[in-house]
Amino acid sequence: MANRIHWIFPALISIFSINVAVTSTEHCEAKVENSEIFAPYGSSALLNCTHNCTSINWESVLKKSNKTEGPGWISIIVKVDEWSQPTIECLPGNATNGSGVKVTAYNPPSSVQITLDEPLEEGSVYNVTCTAYDAAPIKYLEVAMSRGGKVFHKEKFDKDPRQNKTTVTVTQPITVQRNDNQQEFSCQANFNAGKIHYNLESSVIAKTISLPERPKLLTRQWIQADTYEEAKCVISNGFPPENLILTIELNNVSLPVIRNPAADGTVEVSAIIPTNTSLSIDPYKLICRAVIQALSRETNIDIHIYEYPKINFTLSNTSAIVGETVTASCVITNTEPKAYRTQIMLDGQRVCEGSEEECNVTISTRSPLGVFACESSLHNNKNITVTEQEFITVYYAPEFRSDLCPDPYEILEGNNKVFTCSFDGNPSPIVFCNSTDRLALHNNRSYDIDRTLTGLYQCYASNNYGEATKLILVEVQYPPGTLNITAVPSGNIAKGDAVNLTCTSDGFPSPKVQWIVPSGKTVYEDTIFIQRASSSDNGIYKCKSENKHGVINESQHINVSDMSLVIILLIVCSLVFLGIIAIAVWYTKWRNGRIGFYNMRPKQTQPPRDDEIPMNNGPCNER
Repeated sequence: MANRIHWIFPALISIFSINVAVTSTEHCEAKVENSEIFAPYGSSALLNCTHNCTSINWESVLKKSNKTEGPGWISIIVKVDEWSQPTIECLPGNATNGSGVKVTAYNPPSSVQITLDEPLEEGSVYNVTCTAYDAAPIKYLEVAMSRGGKVFHKEKFDKDPRQNKTTVTVTQPITVQRNDNQQEFSCQANFNAGKIHYNLESSVIAKTISLPERPKLLTRQWIQADTYEEAKCVISNGFPPENLILTIELNNVSLPVIRNPAADGTVEVSAIIPTNTSLSIDPYKLICRAVIQALSRETNIDIHIYEYPKINFTLSNTSAIVGETVTASCVITNTEPKAYRTQIMLDGQRVCEGSEEECNVTISTRSPLGVFACESSLHNNKNITVTEQEFITVYYAPEFRSDLCPDPYEILEGNNKVFTCSFDGNPSPIVFCNSTDRLALHNNRSYDIDRTLTGLYQCYASNNYGEATKLILVEVQYPPGTLNITAVPSGNIAKGDAVNLTCTSDGFPSPKVQWIVPSGKTVYEDTIFIQRASSSDNGIYKCKSENKHGVINESQHINVSDMSLVIILLIVCSLVFLGIIAIAVWYTKWRNGRIGFYNMRPKQTQPPRDDEIPMNNGPCNER
């Protein structure tokens, strides 16, 4: 703290002239220069009054001494030991009203002190406290607080009536910023009484710290024993970074660390985790702690140092018949076997679980190869697992299965077709199928298959462990054969007639028949019936027959005749023909002179001439 105290004592006592108007027969004047003087408490003050009166005196509550007077003046020394600011008057004669001077006793602050916590945490609120001691009168005191040379708070006491020595404390809260570090915080006490000025100052240097975040601890939580594993502790935005201390502890034991500061203020330390320590079911506590003076933050995680389970797995038998019992033994040989859970499985299904080392299993699954497995994992982490397997051969009698020999059994007609009908069993059963009036069929043999082999067959299967039979239906399938189209009527079709078109085809499974008519539409039926035929029904009708083995197509042409047009044409042709005949007859007669005007009167009888007698022989000439 630096205190500056400036004591200014008056080198010259002000001379006051008092001008007094006397109402008696004597008229005089007294003059003083100032109406108020300031003097340190306990000191003496010289007062002087000039006048033109024959009689004058000083009146004061203060102790007077060394009264001196001369022509036109009078002086006195008073003891300044009152805080009440008394007025001392220079009075002519016996007058009670005169002029005087107010004497103010003062005491500048003896010292000033600033108080600020140390260190300061960034972002927190702290009180800056400034104390000024023994100032009087207090109304002449002003306290100012500055931060890095800039005033951030002032407080005056000009309305405080206290006159005697007073100690005052001023408090102002601030929010600490990072740039407050190494800044000077000051408290100034300014005492101004008239021409008396005192300035005292106290200052401190702020120290700012910050740990806004917890450190980050980087490592794996599950660490295999006797492997290399590094843990890193990182903290950013700590201030000041050079004062930041990072430590890493494992179960409260400090680990040697390597410090790696970065240019951006990030601080990182690393340590090697001792993985050769004694194994424990309980986790280890890994702690990263960051410390800057009074601030401390930490992060902790649980880490597990483990061994993979070591398994000794055996079976009592390497082969078994369905229904027999096999003993599986699974023993954990680690130093901490209780840290592991075990389960024994057969073909992926759990059959035993827990701490039992031996497990009796009845073989019930019909599978040629059984897979026993012992799976062991850490109780707290199923991802750390070891599995050991043992295989067992399983024997069992034949049994029918529809996926191996379906019923009905479908086979395609043709040469060198393989008949496949198997039964489930181990070893694989011998299978053959008989029919009373058909060829015997043996499993996995080639045959020339035709549709006459369709029918019921009794199938037999056998191996060293039993027999089985099954009656199945063999269906020989084939694609659609010849396609037959029947049209009724079959000849020309007259307009208005009913028409029936039928399309048939063999095949197995039964083929689907569909028609494509001249309009382009598809009819999913084997028969088309046209109730009244018309010219719009003319065209080619296509029939399609299809099953899963093939497809065939045939077509039929339909022609619908309109007979009314034929009749009209016949009539027209007949009339034309008759007209032609009539014209021909007329023309012939006209050529023979038979055509003209005739006299309708009776013809006179004249004897015929010889040249008019016809010469031809006719019936009229017969006798």
